[in-house]
Amino acid sequence: MHYIQQPQTIEANSSTIISDIIRETRPDYRFASPLHEAIIKRVIHPTADFDWLDILWFSADALEQLCDALRQPGIIYT
Repeated sequence: MHYIQQPQTIEANSSTIISDIIRETRPDYRFASPLHEAIIKRVIHPTADFDWLDILWFSADALEQLCDALRQPGIIYT
């Protein structure tokens, strides 16, 4: 049996599968931006829950503020 060992390849394949499922089940769905798309797909990936397309909400400037904060030096706790 062949196992994919590169995490980037696994993530890329998963993103393709997620995109295909969205296109098949929600052909009219549109992401607000490429950043929104990346975040929502990243949430769908570990959960396999496509309801996130409808329930994940971003305030108007949240992603801009997040990107600004990530550009600053500091520690991120997760």
